[in-house]
Amino acid sequence: DARQWVETDPYVYEEVGGHDVLAFEVTDGEVDVLNVNSEPTGVYQSVPFHERQLVTGGVLGTAVAGFGLSLAGQGGHSAWQQWKEYRTDIEPDMENSE
Repeated sequence: DARQWVETDPYVYEEVGGHDVLAFEVTDGEVDVLNVNSEPTGVYQSVPFHERQLVTGGVLGTAVAGFGLSLAGQGGHSAWQQWKEYRTDIEPDMENSE
């Protein structure tokens, strides 16, 4: 059910056969805000770059990956230290064996 719109003024559109009006607030050729007559409390604004889901998800994913890698590195280092200690405990002392 696509609606059709007619431009009545610059950046103002009226619905064909209806009562709805779309009005855009434009600054320097860029649309800043969309106002809809049928939703007087609803204003549509573009989302700033730093608040977009992709950016936020990327930053969060990087932080979680870094944390996971640090835990894996610490666990690996601990396991390596225990392995070295175990190997020195079971190997006979070469000087005292003769």
